[in-house]
Amino acid sequence: MDILLAPFTIHVNCVDLSDLLLARIVMLLFTVYTEAAWIFPHIMSFMIATIFTHQFKALNRSFEKMLTESDERRLSDSDVGRTETETKLMMMMMMMMICECQRYG
Repeated sequence: MDILLAPFTIHVNCVDLSDLLLARIVMLLFTVYTEAAWIFPHIMSFMIATIFTHQFKALNRSFEKMLTESDERRLSDSDVGRTETETKLMMMMMMMMICECQRYG
């Protein structure tokens, strides 16, 4: 972390670098803040991708289950409509979460 203080130590005549304790503390807090600000969008993207991957896999399993239970691997209109409605709801939730993340990001 002393490399971050290099411009400051060049212009301040300090015999001992331990005199810069306050500057080191401030730089530590600044470094923690910038690391968190850099990592947060990556974590949110990963979380959203994980949630929706799980939901789409569950929807795919239920769709496969409906197909195996039906005759001749055909679905009724109500089953297709229900699957379409579930897919639309998941897509709307995904868009809402992405918009919320962009608003705070």
